Amino acid sequence: MSWNSHADSLPFPKFQVWLDLPQRVDFVDETPALEDEYAGPTTRLRRQSTRLPIPPNESDLECTPAENFDKWVRSQSAAENPPRTPMTPGIAVDSPWPVRTAQDARLIAHFVEKVAHYFDFCDPNRHFALVVPQRARKNSTLAYAVLALSARHLSRTEDFDPLVADYHYQKCCEQLIPALADNAAVTNDCLLAATVILRFLEEIDVPITGEDQENHLVGTQAIVRAQGQQYDQVKMPSDLRESAKWAAFRQDLYMALTKHRPMQLNRIIQPFVDMDEGDWANRAVLLCGDALQFAFRELPNRIDAYQLLKHVNEDWRRERPTSFDPIFSETSDPTRFPIINFLADWHVMGHMYNYLAHLLLVVYDPTIPRMGLSYTEANERANDEAKYTVRVMAGIAISNPRSPAAMLVAAMAIAMCGDRFHTPTEQVALFRILKETEEIHGWPTDLAQRRLRKAWQCDWGLKSA
Repeated sequence: MSWNSHADSLPFPKFQVWLDLPQRVDFVDETPALEDEYAGPTTRLRRQSTRLPIPPNESDLECTPAENFDKWVRSQSAAENPPRTPMTPGIAVDSPWPVRTAQDARLIAHFVEKVAHYFDFCDPNRHFALVVPQRARKNSTLAYAVLALSARHLSRTEDFDPLVADYHYQKCCEQLIPALADNAAVTNDCLLAATVILRFLEEIDVPITGEDQENHLVGTQAIVRAQGQQYDQVKMPSDLRESAKWAAFRQDLYMALTKHRPMQLNRIIQPFVDMDEGDWANRAVLLCGDALQFAFRELPNRIDAYQLLKHVNEDWRRERPTSFDPIFSETSDPTRFPIINFLADWHVMGHMYNYLAHLLLVVYDPTIPRMGLSYTEANERANDEAKYTVRVMAGIAISNPRSPAAMLVAAMAIAMCGDRFHTPTEQVALFRILKETEEIHGWPTDLAQRRLRKAWQCDWGLKSA
């Protein structure tokens, strides 16, 4: 008897299509597997401890499809030899390292070779490229953060499946969120690094989500403050923590500039002592943060504060090491952006943040008169100086392709003052920087592109840029 012989007696439409089934049908109860899919890491580990050793099964182990028998062997070894001290939250034994798929190996290589540049540009020791992957071997939260950001960056710049990033991001958040509630875990350097990495992912996700939710920015700020209260007054902070704090500071600076608001992490950095080249670059970043605070916060004695900030910004240019000098410059052609080459990332970015601070002080100059002929003359001088600064920043970014973060800072300057340019040739050149910043580096500039096209009232098409 076929299954559809009772179709006339059941309330199905006459055009219902019925499929014939094979002679044998096996029913499988997948309840335990489904429970594991929805259970958190702690629940899953607790449930596994009551099971007898069985051959590896993906539903029983928190792992990627390729992590099967070897992962099961390690889990049994861990059960037979439990750790003598409690597991530190955020440091899990189920790290996806060493990777066992070509895809994950590609993600690690992409992070080290490409993505880490956006964190290490003021760090001669390259902590995100060299230290973070090593720490990720023993910290699954950090490992999944690395994989998630690398996959998202690839999906934004190449033909790469965006669902890969979503998978690793979800795995990371499953461990990160519970860890943030633990006071001991918050002092873990790897947790801060993972949150900073996820914040960068959140920034480049804006075209997907529609707006910047700032969830991981708030988390980063909370961790930095907690670590400062509990550790920085007791012992010297680790190099990785300091590198992650600087990355968090720059992320806060970018968001404050985008939203026209004061920073939340201003002056959380310790004073500089025995400055090396990385410190000189970071000092330029810090002074840029001071200029931004001046621009978006009400201050008493505003003119005095402005004069002081202008003075210390000029001091940086005079007192920096001679190693920060360009190795080549060509500024004689007024029809193109200047060519200014530097030797290292931190030289490039030190100058970029110094110029960005200068641009903020030019735009928010309180000494410009409010009216009259003096206002017109002073405003024209400020406008010319702002355009000159943007041209220099654009030239540095284009001249130093090995420092991709320079394009991001140049895009920030163009978004600030691009509307001051009225020559179509310059507009097209600035617009091209915004487009390349998004297409090559994955950094969202679509909003700035649309606003500038509207401000310019341009009639040239996108393809011409």
